[in-house]
Amino acid sequence: MTLYSDFLANPYKTDVEYLVEVSAIKLSDGSTATFYFSNDGYCSMPGDSPANTYYLPRLQNALNFTRSIFNQGKLGGETFPGYGTIQLVNPDGVLDYFNDYSFDSQPIIVRYGQSGWALSEFGVIFSGTAQGIEFNNGGIVIRIRDNQYLFQKPLQSLNFAGSGGWEGGVSYAGKKKPVCYGECYGVEPVFIDPANLRFQFHDAAVNQVIAVYDGGVPLAFTADFANSTLLDASSPGAGRYSTCLAEGKFKTGSTPVSVVTMDVKGHATGGYISSVADIIKHIALNRVAISGGSVNTASFTALNALNSAAVGYYRALDTITAHDCIGDLADSIGAYWGYNRVGQLIVGRFTLPTGSSVQTYTSVDVISYEKLPTITPIYELLFGYKRCWKRHDTNQVLGAATAAIRDFLTNEFRFSTNTDTSIQTKWPSALSLNKNSLLVDSSAAATESAREFAIFKSKIDGYKLVLRTNPFQRDIGDEIKLQLSRYGLSSGKNFVIVSMTEDAGSSFIEVEAYG
Repeated sequence: MTLYSDFLANPYKTDVEYLVEVSAIKLSDGSTATFYFSNDGYCSMPGDSPANTYYLPRLQNALNFTRSIFNQGKLGGETFPGYGTIQLVNPDGVLDYFNDYSFDSQPIIVRYGQSGWALSEFGVIFSGTAQGIEFNNGGIVIRIRDNQYLFQKPLQSLNFAGSGGWEGGVSYAGKKKPVCYGECYGVEPVFIDPANLRFQFHDAAVNQVIAVYDGGVPLAFTADFANSTLLDASSPGAGRYSTCLAEGKFKTGSTPVSVVTMDVKGHATGGYISSVADIIKHIALNRVAISGGSVNTASFTALNALNSAAVGYYRALDTITAHDCIGDLADSIGAYWGYNRVGQLIVGRFTLPTGSSVQTYTSVDVISYEKLPTITPIYELLFGYKRCWKRHDTNQVLGAATAAIRDFLTNEFRFSTNTDTSIQTKWPSALSLNKNSLLVDSSAAATESAREFAIFKSKIDGYKLVLRTNPFQRDIGDEIKLQLSRYGLSSGKNFVIVSMTEDAGSSFIEVEAYG
């Protein structure tokens, strides 16, 4: 136990202190300033960082914040960004100078501890950014959010210049260069220079080109070259191709007859990656460019331990955000992603309760509760996998293609099917659910589809609760036991927290929990 953990667990806290550090940009000259506030007046010590800094006693409410992994009845994939407020008192107008600053996307840290502690002994209960401020007659509201908004930037920042050669003709100017992660099948590379038979399928090094096809007929491999200059100088020969794995490019030796596609193991700069956790982490660090220190590596390791099966993701010419890409990846294995309280990027996976709860809540602890609409079970799950990224019309597949290749190219997904018609006896309106994933292996797809089917063929109950508890102890994903007089809970039943709102000004938290 630490001083801070003992403090969190103590229900009889005294001299509680909240500290807020918020940065802003001065509109007149673009300089950055940091402002310091507390609920009771606090001065950091000489050995602290920042040292000897006074935190003005202007906090009315240090933090009201909501986080959720539950989105429109779906557990996994896209998550709700965290949002909330911090309130400052300003009846005398001392803080009116805030009107001369921009708080947009500027960092905010909220600390929690006890008067007399060194700053280093406080715990961080929020690390994120401001969206802006609002003035009212008696104070200032700082609207805050976690850093998930950073992922709204395009997954691919590189565009074709349209200047010819490997930059494409004028029709390609401003279009996004292709991105390829993991194992991808039936990918249509960008035919960037038809005159010179140049193709590009990734913007960096790749692991392997498994095969290249013209209308489903495989081309023969000639050689790999270290750079595109050497590739340009090569002559693969008719019906053949050569690659530049280091740059995600290849060229054919003759003009294609139909649609050119390929099977490829993608991005390999710094090592080949193919699992959901590894690709998300790479995108966060290299595409979105968040700092390594803001990644909770333990959560990524844990997700890999749960499911490290290969997935594939390909995108070319159009714009998609990193946020949407990561949502598709996570949804493939029923995972979620977002930010924790201290501003770290985390990933996880929703599961039904295991029977091991972190705390039991009875009528003494539950201030109020309401039963949420029951999620109707499904009786069948059609789980798509091994996507063909360029589905062909039948006339695009050449006659020399094998029946297996023809079948693959004309169907976007393969399916793992799970069915239990007995569900319909008790739930006549139970539906068949079609879910497409980015998994590529049939065995991995069968395992994951069976896991998800076991969850969603069950009756899932949810509750919205107001709990009397010490603040900042419960978290998303915690398993709790509810022992209440109604809804068959008198003997206790376990649920998993999927949403929560915490308010520094009260000893209550609002949660939604399912089980």
